Amino acid sequence: LNIIKESNIEKELTLTGGFAQNIINNTKLLELYDVHVDPFNNDQGITLGVANWLLDNKLKKLNTVNLGFKPEYNLNFSSNFEIKDIDIKKVAKLLIEEPIALFQGRSEQGQRGLGNRSLLINPFAQNCLEKINTIKKREWYRPFAATITKEKLNSYFFEHKGDGSYMLFTYNVREQYKEKFKNILSNENNCRLQVLDKNQNVNYFNLIKELGYHTDFEIVLNTSLNLPGEPLVEDLNDLEEMMTRSDLKYAYLPDINKLIIKH
Repeated sequence: LNIIKESNIEKELTLTGGFAQNIINNTKLLELYDVHVDPFNNDQGITLGVANWLLDNKLKKLNTVNLGFKPEYNLNFSSNFEIKDIDIKKVAKLLIEEPIALFQGRSEQGQRGLGNRSLLINPFAQNCLEKINTIKKREWYRPFAATITKEKLNSYFFEHKGDGSYMLFTYNVREQYKEKFKNILSNENNCRLQVLDKNQNVNYFNLIKELGYHTDFEIVLNTSLNLPGEPLVEDLNDLEEMMTRSDLKYAYLPDINKLIIKH
């Protein structure tokens, strides 16, 4: 903060690099500045920056972080898996108690799974944290993030001027929901949220809405679809490997309305 102040920055502040992955700092800086956080705040951003420099600042700015490869749905899974047709209503019912991988479209680049390569569960389900931690081989004390529909954000949390699209800020929960949302809150009663507009990811948005019909809350626990120390699942071969090496049983492919089940 002293360095920023010494630079005589008065209003707008853009953060990138590893520092910008500290969402607690990002959120605190909102009290002083209009903070813009680069979602490519890792080595991927360096290549984009070099390309923009070579093009004399003419690189077209994209409105998406989904820059991975478009998946090929060949569905050549081993005999340990069953693939069945499914609709979003049945997926939402399954999600009430079970972790489900959400695999669709081009993968997210950056640090977060934002609904194209995500592992989801109803945050109010019994033992939901244990189920996800077992799949992810994740330490018990690490807090989880969540995705919430944009229109419900201010109902459950205190809204602020940060851009919640990329899970780069925390939001303080409203007093009456501290106990209800305990599975997705840090010990400071806030949550790293992805604030989702329907236009950003219609399949993901509709799934959260459908889950909300059962839970009365348009919010889902969301963590990245990968195992520890590995990048996000990119293609169906990666997905099969992750399911084989973990306790993950279900994967939903909304692009083709299929559910993959591991036996």
